[in-house]
Amino acid sequence: MSNHITNTYKESTHLLKAMAHPVRLAILDILLKNEEECVCHLEAVLGYRQAYLSQHLMALREAGLVVDRREGRNIFYRIRSPDLLRFASQVLTVGGSHLLPADFNAITCTCPKCTQKSPELIEEAKEKI
Repeated sequence: MSNHITNTYKESTHLLKAMAHPVRLAILDILLKNEEECVCHLEAVLGYRQAYLSQHLMALREAGLVVDRREGRNIFYRIRSPDLLRFASQVLTVGGSHLLPADFNAITCTCPKCTQKSPELIEEAKEKI
């Protein structure tokens, strides 16, 4: 393969490689449904330890799929751009890989976003599990 072809497709293969892991696809699925989530929320939803999720989030961040922001002790992640949102959505749809219903709430998450929810919403979410 010529060097021109290799360079042309290098970024695309980098994105695909970064997505090619079940945990990373699950993270993207959650971010698609909720726009932005903290690491502790991902822990509560997926049931993996923070260190394990951080490794996957780092791979997604290095590939340019997600960006992060810090709010106090919490780090929040979101998909970087609308184009990547559409792309990730198509990948998950074609693969039939939707992990959670759109209105799923992580009951055990203690981030500011989750603890501000009304008690009624928390009870309703518990009943769906």
